[in-house]
Order: sequence, then structure tokens, then C-alpha cells
Amino acid sequence: MQDDFYLRLEERFRGAPEEIKQRLRAYLPTTAQVQAFYPQGLAIDVGCGRGEWLELMQEQGFEILGIDTNADMVAVCQQKGLSAVCADAFERLATFESDSVAIVSGFHIAEHLPFDTLMALMKEANRVLKPGGLLILETPNPENLNVGLWTFYMDPTHRHPIPPLLLQFLGEEAGFADNRIIKLNGPESPEAGSPPLARVAWSLSAHPDYGLIAQKQTTEQQDVLLSHLTHDDLAQPLQQINIELEQLQQEWEQARQAYHQLQAEQDRLQQTFTHELNAAKARTLMIEEHYHAARRELHDTQSRFHVLEANADKVYQQLLNTHASLSWRITKPLRFVSRVIRKGPDKAKNALVKGVRLAFKVAIQIPGVHALGKKTLDRAPGLRRFKNKLQGQPAQAGQPGYVRPEYQNEQRSRIASDISQRLGDRPTKPQEGDQ
Repeated sequence: MQDDFYLRLEERFRGAPEEIKQRLRAYLPTTAQVQAFYPQGLAIDVGCGRGEWLELMQEQGFEILGIDTNADMVAVCQQKGLSAVCADAFERLATFESDSVAIVSGFHIAEHLPFDTLMALMKEANRVLKPGGLLILETPNPENLNVGLWTFYMDPTHRHPIPPLLLQFLGEEAGFADNRIIKLNGPESPEAGSPPLARVAWSLSAHPDYGLIAQKQTTEQQDVLLSHLTHDDLAQPLQQINIELEQLQQEWEQARQAYHQLQAEQDRLQQTFTHELNAAKARTLMIEEHYHAARRELHDTQSRFHVLEANADKVYQQLLNTHASLSWRITKPLRFVSRVIRKGPDKAKNALVKGVRLAFKVAIQIPGVHALGKKTLDRAPGLRRFKNKLQGQPAQAGQPGYVRPEYQNEQRSRIASDISQRLGDRPTKPQEGDQ
């Protein structure tokens, strides 16, 4: 089909450019959302035709690019000062990086494409769109009886009508997060209570077109901004919308910074708490170790105390047995005499010692006394040593009462030192009998 023929066909049956441009304003509240995210974003119109949508996007502040295979259509756009190229849509879209375009649109092109080609075009649009970007596809509405029965076939390049629900499903399959259908154009619906014939007449001409608005997955920040926008907000001038969105952006940044600060403070407190908890656990373990060590030491001390107590009881019992023994009672006079000798004058001591020696020598000659004395001496080794001393006979090694010579020397040295301290280091006089 010749390019100039299709241009004349569109001018006859599509409508005047001013009329088409006015109809397309129905999409502006939705494109305003994208403009809030990307104020100078790129809007690509596939099958741009005479450029009505390109003009509208340029007026709204978008960067624009029209793509069409009809050279005459592209020439019309360029004459209006619009950026447009004559190229294949797939080849041209392939030159754009992923997540680089704000809006991809196609008005009355879906019905011209084979099904597989349409599906591929929608997926490619999803690739190049930025997060929150829009794909807008407008096509004749077969729900309108006039369109479905005859006006659709006024264009010989049309393949087949596309039901709205099918195009919406294709948007989901292409990966778009939000897919909405809006019914466009035609007369206003009749008021409630209108005659049935009026409603029938309206159904023949109502919404001859519909549009699919498919939005790519938005970011969390974009969701927050969109939650503050209403339909009335989007009807305001774009400049005012941008001002309000900038304020929301600042509030969002402040809230995000506050959140990160709180998160950092929470992490710091968590680290401090963990450090103090570990320190407390370490102190608790150390205290428990000291406690168990003290318990063990106390137990050992109690054990030693019980041993010492038992030994003391044993020694005390031995002392009681010694005091109750016959030898202790027999030697009581001797102990008394010994104390007297130690306390009396030197001459009296010598005389008394000699007397005791003589009395002992006489007493041991008596048979009964000798046997009793021997038995007593056998029980008390100390008395045997005393008896040998009185007789002038030192004990021999291996015999009861034997004292090692070195022990005797130690005893003599200790006694001499004690006497020297008692007498104040005075020289001792030679005593009688000590020659």
C-alpha cells in the first residue's frame, strides 16, 4: 500500500489532528505520574502517524521520539518540528538500553500486527522501560457494536479486533505489574431512567476505542509517592504536581535518613548490650569459679580441722591415761624433789642429789622394791634414764632410755644457753662435786 494513500485514508476516517489530540488528553493524568518520577524522560511513540501524541508529550516536557515505517507520516512529523524516524520498531527499540525509557506508546497499531509480533513488541517495551514506566496501547473496541460489525474494517490493513480482556492478559504475560483498561471516546452514557431505545442507541456508539495502560514494576519509593496522589492531584498543572512531588521526595529522604539513623542506633545498642551481657557472663563464671574454689578450700580446712581435733582428743586421752597410770603416781615424789632441786641453792641441790642417789641404791637392794621398780622402769623409759643417770651408767644403743650423743650435745647446748640467759651472762662459779 502506498504511503500517501494511507495518509489520505487516515485523514478521512481517523479524524482531524486537533480532535485526535484532544482525545489523547485522557491519558495525561496517568503520564503525570511517570513525569513525577522522570520529569524529562524519553517518550517513544511506535507508529507515530501524524504526531498528535508526540506534540502532546512535548508540550508536557518529555523528550520525544516517533517511529513509523510510513515515510510520508514521518515527513509530516518532521515538518511540525517533531523528532521522528522512519524505521522498524523492533530494530529501533533494540538500540535502547534496558530501563532507559519513561513511556512507550502505540495508538491503533496493535490491530495491525500478528499476534506473536504484538506479544514480542510488548515484551521489548517492558525491557526498555524504567521502573514505573508506562506502555500505552490504544485500539478499536469490539465491544462497541458499530466497531465490531463494520467500522473496524474501514482500514484494509487491520487484521482482527482484540477484545479488551485479551489485551489486558497479554500485558500480564509480558511482565507488567499493573494492567488497566480505560474505555474512551463516544457519547456520554444516558441518564438513569432514560428510555430503553436511548440506551440501545448509546450501546451502538459508546466507547469506540479503549486503551491498555500497562505499568512496569515500581520501586518502594515510587509506591510511597503514588499513595499520596489522587485523581484530582493529577488534574492539576504539572508544575504544581512537580512541586508537591519534590516536597514529598524531601520528606521521603528525611524519613529514610531518620530510619537509617534509628537502625544504626539500634545496632549500636544491640552491640553494647551484647558486649555487656558477655562481660556479665564472664564475671559470673569467674565468681562461680572463686565460689567453688572457696568451697573446696573450706572443705579441706574442715577435713584438716577434724584430723587435728581427732589427734588432740587422742593426745588428751593419752595424757589422761598417763596421769591415771601407776608409774605417774609412783614418780610423783620424784617430780616434786626434782622441782625442789631445780629451784634450791646449788649446794643443797648437790647434797640432795647425792642423798637421792644413796637412797635409790639402798632401795633397789630390797627384793620386792627391786622387782616393782624394774616393772615400773619398763613402763616408763624416762625413769630408766633417770635411774641410769643416778647410778652413773649411761644407756647403751638399742636399750630403753638410750639417747644419741648428738642429742645430748644439743640438750646441753640448749640448757647452757637457757642458763646464760637466766643469769644474764654471768660467769658460773665452779660447784662442789663438779670437779
